[in-house]
Amino acid sequence: MSKKFILNFAPTGMIPTKKMTPYVPVAVNETIEQVLEAAELGANMVHLHARDLYTGEPTYKKEFYADIIREIRSHFPRLNLCDNKRENLLGIREEIRSARSRWGTPARFREFDA
Repeated sequence: MSKKFILNFAPTGMIPTKKMTPYVPVAVNETIEQVLEAAELGANMVHLHARDLYTGEPTYKKEFYADIIREIRSHFPRLNLCDNKRENLLGIREEIRSARSRWGTPARFREFDA
């Protein structure tokens, strides 16, 4: 009998820089490559942060998230993607509400349901 599990992959965070470690993905294509590799290895959830293409600094700009999400979805349409601002930036509040109606809303996200 196989057991179900959740493997949440977080390729980058808001703090690491290339100076701290050369392995942290900063460019959109680096993030996409690492996510696709992790999904092929069995990750079934990904926590995303985007970086500004020019500065490498963390960003909430929807175009960076949109590029990452669009490319991941083209390869793994059912992969669970999590990020801090996507539901507001990309206008997918209804998708989020649908998922929450099935599994509930963690307390830290209830402010978005207003």
